[in-house]
Amino acid sequence: TVPRETTIYVDWNLKGVNGDAVTRELADLGFTQLFIATGADPADLPQLPWIRGYHDKAPPRWLAGSSEKGTE
Repeated sequence: TVPRETTIYVDWNLKGVNGDAVTRELADLGFTQLFIATGADPADLPQLPWIRGYHDKAPPRWLAGSSEKGTE
């Protein structure tokens, strides 16, 4: 099983499905660390109570090649 505190990023524009529907399902399953990844301006998206935040699609530095995990 996956711990319910696992951080999950979901793209806002999924093929045929909107990210709010996917994150709502995850929230209904008890996941609490849900984020939307988007190229859109977060101000243009609805503020959903189960979403902890909105981020652009660039990966964190530690994932994008830095040898020091957790530096961001």
